[in-house]
Amino acid sequence: MKYFLFSLIFLQICWGANRPYNEVISELNPGSCKIKKENLYLNKAQTKKIEELSQTKIYGGLALRYISKCPDGSKLYHYVDSHIVRTLNQTVVITIKDDTVQNFVVSSFGEPPEYKAPLKWYQQFNGKKGDKVLKAREGIDALSGATLTVNSSISAVNKILSMHQVLKKKDIKK
Repeated sequence: MKYFLFSLIFLQICWGANRPYNEVISELNPGSCKIKKENLYLNKAQTKKIEELSQTKIYGGLALRYISKCPDGSKLYHYVDSHIVRTLNQTVVITIKDDTVQNFVVSSFGEPPEYKAPLKWYQQFNGKKGDKVLKAREGIDALSGATLTVNSSISAVNKILSMHQVLKKKDIKK
């Protein structure tokens, strides 16, 4: 019984912070807003433009976002991005409102916990716009011992802001 309890506590400590991204999106969505899931299939021209704007390589042409339409007419865009940090996956939810990052939430982090950045570090993305490419030590703090986490998180924000910009132009043409 002791070993079972110890194992259960150990697993909670190691893996307890990881949550499904749809749970994170539900928490970020205001209760009065209707949410719609979109699977986005990027064409070659969109992919090329996003890579150019973000200075980030895109692998595959599929993206996932949820749009929250609120009664006051405002919209929240929740983008889900999964990428490799070192050798394992990180999944983040980036919320954009009025072309500005509102939230950056790590849904799951597969690397050892010591490579994960503190919550305060992730919060510095809030308020960022896609007007320039974000870089470590140029408006975004670097973290000693978590360089790969820093770089992959910055790339995710750059990619999502650029994607939002490109897809917004497509929505306007409709």
